[in-house]
Amino acid sequence: MRMKPDWDKLMDEFKGHKTALVADVDCTGAGKDLCSKHGVSGFPTIKWGAPHALEDYHGAREYSALQTFAKENLGPVCSPKNLDACDEKKRKEIQKYMDMSPKELVAEADRIKESLEDQGPNGWCNHQWYSDTVKEETMPVVSGAAACAAQCSKESKCAMFSIAPGQMCHRYEAACPPDAIMEDNRFTSYKKTALDGEAKGDLSDYEPVRGKKKEDEKPKEKPNDPRLGLIKAVQDMNREEL
Repeated sequence: MRMKPDWDKLMDEFKGHKTALVADVDCTGAGKDLCSKHGVSGFPTIKWGAPHALEDYHGAREYSALQTFAKENLGPVCSPKNLDACDEKKRKEIQKYMDMSPKELVAEADRIKESLEDQGPNGWCNHQWYSDTVKEETMPVVSGAAACAAQCSKESKCAMFSIAPGQMCHRYEAACPPDAIMEDNRFTSYKKTALDGEAKGDLSDYEPVRGKKKEDEKPKEKPNDPRLGLIKAVQDMNREEL
């Protein structure tokens, strides 16, 4: 594996870190079940984030890029076990799930999955974007939704963005409605919903926008939503406390 020397170097740099972990997993051996749990099917695959909601890393794989990403993104993460790392909005959301009974958590997860199945496809907004796609194709801004959201938040004219991780971060001056979303599974689109005085400057200021679902169209992908990850994390914590 060509990136192994750089990855080993990054692991050595973060060895013993108090709040961040960089590690590798043998998906063909002892770590097979863990890899299956997180949907790893190709190698090497890089995942990052909270244990209950890992995301794919799509950035460059040389040491300098990996090091920069790790320093900017790894650290204490908001979770049911670490509420001190959460902002007020996320803390209230997690507390809502923590106050639910086991049966209520299952019912809430089923409700979310059902609502997701009724949504249309992901894609990009069929408006002219102002961002420079060619210039940014190798920059950190295209690494994922969080990075694209952070850049959008820095630009006063940005009202919406479409992110294809590792490829493009289209940013728009106006939000577009669901019927203007062009189906493309590489992209997820988000519109800004936070008011200026309440904006955090990150992905929590945005909500996903999907295209219109065609009549009699069957879901093309398994439901995926951060709320499901939070519910599972609460369920896991409750089992550990028994």
